[in-house]
Amino acid sequence: MTGSTFRKVALAALAAAACGGGSATGADAGAVVVREAGTSDATLGDAASEAGKPDSGASDAGANASEACTRAAAPADRVRKIVVSHPFDAGGMPATDYEVLDLEVNGTIATTGTHFQLHATSGGRITFTPDGAVGLVAQDDGTLGVFAFDASGNVHVVSAGLSPTYVSAVVMAPGGAHAYLLNDDWRNSGGGVYSAAIGCDGTVSSEGLVVPSRLPAGLVLLDGGTAFVAATDFGSFVTDAGEDAGPLALLVDWPAPATVLARTNPFGDTLAILSDVALTPDGRYALLADDNAFSGIANRVAVVELASGGVNPAQVITPVTDPQSIVASPFDDTVIVTSGMGNAIYVLTYAAGPAPFSLAAPLAYVGAPPQLPASAEVVRVGGLEGLVLVAENLGVRRLRFAAGGSVSDLGLTSLGTALTSIVGAIGVQP
Repeated sequence: MTGSTFRKVALAALAAAACGGGSATGADAGAVVVREAGTSDATLGDAASEAGKPDSGASDAGANASEACTRAAAPADRVRKIVVSHPFDAGGMPATDYEVLDLEVNGTIATTGTHFQLHATSGGRITFTPDGAVGLVAQDDGTLGVFAFDASGNVHVVSAGLSPTYVSAVVMAPGGAHAYLLNDDWRNSGGGVYSAAIGCDGTVSSEGLVVPSRLPAGLVLLDGGTAFVAATDFGSFVTDAGEDAGPLALLVDWPAPATVLARTNPFGDTLAILSDVALTPDGRYALLADDNAFSGIANRVAVVELASGGVNPAQVITPVTDPQSIVASPFDDTVIVTSGMGNAIYVLTYAAGPAPFSLAAPLAYVGAPPQLPASAEVVRVGGLEGLVLVAENLGVRRLRFAAGGSVSDLGLTSLGTALTSIVGAIGVQP
């Protein structure tokens, strides 16, 4: 059981204690880091609603499902939509509820009263196309949920539960015509990276396996036809029998033939279970979070340096209790790490040297400290650049990166006190 799973159990127990509800569990939503871009003026039409049963890997919505459709980035300053899942019903059982919030241009969060239904999702990130029109989420049952916003800002369910593979995480391709779906399993059980086409009407169709892999936990697309991958093996590189079988940090060419150009074991052992992966904005450092609760060693964050075509271990930061999400500042190499079971948000500051990152003094919280903080997203453009949204037990916390390495807490926006108010996954339009 990873720390992410512990969070789900803790959420259910916390809510049950408060409301007399039951408990629920689900598959870990996985780790993902998204590099977003877009260079087209294509627009999205109204998407058709669909029943909540799992679908086949390919949508039957017509020619638009496979039509290449890139999407221009939306205006940098506008009211953005935040979408969160609510994974429990009033009785503590898995729920299919999602809620739409408004992120105002001044950075405050407003409720809209809008809810829609996909499949139950206990955590992770909701990924958007560059124009913010289409959202995709890896759900607890391994299906892919797809929804869309029309030109008036109304939300529509496109596919409540597609099954192109067992989806553990989603990475948006530049331009938004495709998404990469990670199946965080062993090769012989379907592990690898899959591709899905996103049509101009928001429908999604499977394009099959791109790269087979063993336990792919993170994928970051880089400039120059390369990618950073966290996995035990990838593509033509298969872990040797005598080699460490723990998660590796890999630099690969992308997408084909996905040759491993460089690799290293970031933790130096085989005990890590990865909960998240992130890169600093200059692409120099990758940070990998280990939340293994049963390894017998303290949880930690490994840092590797990507330089001159290599991947070199830089340091391991420990203890970092139950690290759930890593987010890097858009301004510099300052990083925050959410600590689920630690009920805290760590700040890592950067200084040039052999061990470049260090834990800063505890963050000064506005109001009560975080409760089970998990997935976090950051706005990277416009006047809200550096604003971070963190999914917590009963709401969304806002933090703010600023130039010079500072991080400030702006407090929690509560979404209620009932079991049905618990927050699972979170996403914000780019």
